[in-house]
Amino acid sequence: MVELIAGNGKPLLGADLDAKVFEKMNCTVGTQGIVQWPGLQRLATRDLAAELRDKGCPAYTGCLREVFPKEVLSEADFEVLSGLLDANPERRLTAKAVLRKPWFRRFRLAGFCFVP
Repeated sequence: MVELIAGNGKPLLGADLDAKVFEKMNCTVGTQGIVQWPGLQRLATRDLAAELRDKGCPAYTGCLREVFPKEVLSEADFEVLSGLLDANPERRLTAKAVLRKPWFRRFRLAGFCFVP
């Protein structure tokens, strides 16, 4: 979705190495969600989890709104995008939840709404 919205043909979080993708994700969507996620220590070394917490990252919310300002993305649009990109997988929006958001309710084809 983010790549469709950006329209430049480049992946927002694209990189050659997983570590670089993770770094871009932390910078863009923030670390607040990932630091609060209990599964971080299972995926990453304990050092990474401790490092993120020690750096004060638990409060960092990212710069996604700066990448997609209100002139580009309305509040309803941003709610969907930021929900899909939540760093905490347990809080990330599911496809079913996204389809119930106001952003999708605005778009209809032949009088039928996308929402099930």
